[in-house]
Formats: sequence, C-alpha cells, structure tokens
Amino acid sequence: MQTESLPDSVPDILQSRASGILFFASFGALWLSLSLSFLHRLDLAAIALLAAGWFSLVLPSVWMLRRVGERAPPRQPDDDERARQRMFRIVNLVQWTAVGVAVVGLQWAGYPLYVVPAIAAIIGLHLFPLAYLFRYSLHYLTGAVLVAWAIAAPLRTAPAEIAGVTGLGTGAILWCSAALTLLYSIFLLTTRLEQAPHR
Repeated sequence: MQTESLPDSVPDILQSRASGILFFASFGALWLSLSLSFLHRLDLAAIALLAAGWFSLVLPSVWMLRRVGERAPPRQPDDDERARQRMFRIVNLVQWTAVGVAVVGLQWAGYPLYVVPAIAAIIGLHLFPLAYLFRYSLHYLTGAVLVAWAIAAPLRTAPAEIAGVTGLGTGAILWCSAALTLLYSIFLLTTRLEQAPHR
C-alpha cells in the first residue's frame, strides 16, 4: 500500500506548531476560566462554551500530531534541536521567575491590583525570544498584543474588575493566536500532503 511522505522539515514545523496550540489553548482556557470567576460569571453556560472552544483547538491539534507522526520517520534530535529545547527551558524558567518576583513585589509594594496585568505582560514578553527560537513570527505579534493589552486594560477598567478584564483579554488573545496557528498548520499539512511524492 502506498503512503504519502512529508518533506523532512515539515513534520518538525507541524509538530512544533501543534504543541504550541496545545499550550496556548490550555493556558488560554485557564485564563478565561479564572477571569470569569473573578467577574462572578463562571456559570454552566460559560463552562460549556469554554469546553467547546478548548476542544475545537485541541482535537485538531492532536489529530495533526498523529497524522504527521504516521508519515514522519522517527529520528533522534540533533545538536540544534537539543540547544533549542535547552533555551526553551531557560526562557520558561526566566518567565516563571519573573512572574514570582512580580507577584511578591507588587503585593509587598501595595499594588495587588496590578498583579494580573504584570503576569500578562511577562507572558507577552517571553514570546519574543520564543518567536526567534522557533522561527515563528506570529509569536512576535501575539507578544506585542499581550503587552499592549496588559498596559491598556488597567487604564480603562474599574479597579475591582482589572484582574477579570485583563485576564479575559489575555485568554482571548492566546486563543486567537492558537486558532490562527491551527489554520496555518492545517493548510501547510494538507497542501504538503497533496504535493508530497508517494512511496
């Protein structure tokens, strides 16, 4: 039986994008859930909508990972891949360290209202090195929008709602980025599959 093969670089790209979608979908859902809870609007209808949105991003990504895995021969990571994963861990370590410092520092300084915007801004900033690391320019846009939202939301929101409103926007931005990545990845997968030689 004939099977379709993908060019060597395409499986790596698609696996990276699909993994990113899973992270963005899950963290976006967490942001949205917590924010709706802060705003006292996390009812059954909201939970159902959140679940539907999460599944609509996650299920195609899992399908894509399995589809690519069936066509990509297993291989050991090379030096560049190991270095990239090492830098990925460092970036995330710096991100979570900065989040911890921001939470403690703002609480200590008497500005707890700005904890959530600070976390959102840090998440946005950490996407810039990831964009360079994984050669994915959409991360630059997502990071910039997250930082801009983290700055703008507190300026136009009542103090009691800063955490909820900032978190809602952050979750929505993460989901929009995941959806765009999913559309791009499905397009890349289907077009490359159609063009790939049979073997």
